[in-house]
Amino acid sequence: MPFQIKNLNKTNAIMNRFNIIFSAGLALVISGLAVSCTTGRGGQDNVDSLSISLSSDKNSIFADGSDAATFTVVNNSSREDITDQAQIFCVSGDQETELTAPKFSTETPGSYSFYAKYNEAISKEISVTAARVDADASSQYTLSAAKNMIYNDGGDFAILTLTDAEGNDVTELGQFYADGEPVEGNRFSTTKGSFSPVVISATVAGSPVKNTVEVTATSSYGFTSRALLEEITRTNCEYCPIMIRVISELASDNPETVIAYNVHNTVSSVYESWYSEKSQEWSRLFCDFINVGANAGDKKYTGAPRSFLNRSKDDYTASENLAQTFRNAAINGAKDVAIAMWSSTPDANTIKLNATVGTKKDFNGKIVAVLTDNGIEAAQNGEMINMFRVMKAYYPGVEGQAAAFAKGKPQHFEAEFNLQETPVTSIENCELIVFVTDDADGLCENVQVAHVGEAKGY
Repeated sequence: MPFQIKNLNKTNAIMNRFNIIFSAGLALVISGLAVSCTTGRGGQDNVDSLSISLSSDKNSIFADGSDAATFTVVNNSSREDITDQAQIFCVSGDQETELTAPKFSTETPGSYSFYAKYNEAISKEISVTAARVDADASSQYTLSAAKNMIYNDGGDFAILTLTDAEGNDVTELGQFYADGEPVEGNRFSTTKGSFSPVVISATVAGSPVKNTVEVTATSSYGFTSRALLEEITRTNCEYCPIMIRVISELASDNPETVIAYNVHNTVSSVYESWYSEKSQEWSRLFCDFINVGANAGDKKYTGAPRSFLNRSKDDYTASENLAQTFRNAAINGAKDVAIAMWSSTPDANTIKLNATVGTKKDFNGKIVAVLTDNGIEAAQNGEMINMFRVMKAYYPGVEGQAAAFAKGKPQHFEAEFNLQETPVTSIENCELIVFVTDDADGLCENVQVAHVGEAKGY
């Protein structure tokens, strides 16, 4: 049965199958109306498999009438910019107001909700916060740091966040400081170690935020060990539901210590269309790699389920008790390597990934990036389910990019995915995985995962 494409909402619920659903909300808002829309009803399901996404260059602006957010709407199937052809609405209670022009500005503080419509397809809804700009405005903001300790190699970082009195994220409006020195962006990193914590402060429009936070930078920082699980699967597979349950259980862990993704084999209906032609080729290349020296026989490109942990080419037999086996491997793994990552979308068809690899040992190895998609629905033994982290592409290849890692010196890595070559259901459905292998044994040293646009330290 051919697959269908869906935009998916974000949820923390992990079901006992691949229906882990991720947020599909971006925003398209338009200026010219000073409306005060603070609530919304959310997007509707798209019709006839047409999916659109809406994105904003800003999630927060100053309510001064001039600061503005500029927005774009994209047809996810063709990857075309259809901003000029879409209708955009502001939602307040049961009322909707159609807006004009692809910008939004206002003099009224609040959280504004919007959605877009194109040929009966309706985007998911998001909000843009308009923040106060009066002299006392900074007293309503709260500063926080994602963690209060970082590794002082210059590669790790603490993510700094500002929220307003209603809990809206207004980080974009702040300037951050470390012991009084400006911080570029909202990621604090340093190569200096100190017995005294670094004091992080912030200002908004030149006025100091009411609180500060402390972050300790130290070489004694402990890395977290995670395991990589690469699963060869397919649609309408007799034993795949066993591994679906195992991976769903692992994905429900918080924090997630076993990072799993799925490579659909060449007979999976996920790859029946032009939509995934490039991904099907990547699937063949992965099968070639993982089966080198193994007695794969006829199942090299068609067998499923097949489970490979930390790039070992030993195949685990599908079993309900594998979740704890994989967890134990993650917990007891080496803690010599750590990965930080962040990403951006410079345009509608590009995902740019940055990562730093920290290490407490010298070794030669490889860095691999994987683009995965959570927005594909396909048949699994007669039931249509949402497929979890379907591999869409590798960068620069299945085996990765060679690198020499030196103790205490972070290795920087960049990857870029062209969505015209490798289409996805929507950018907001995607997650990026970065992992590092050691040439000595070929095994994965550590792995990290994040949504597109999300930043994570070591």
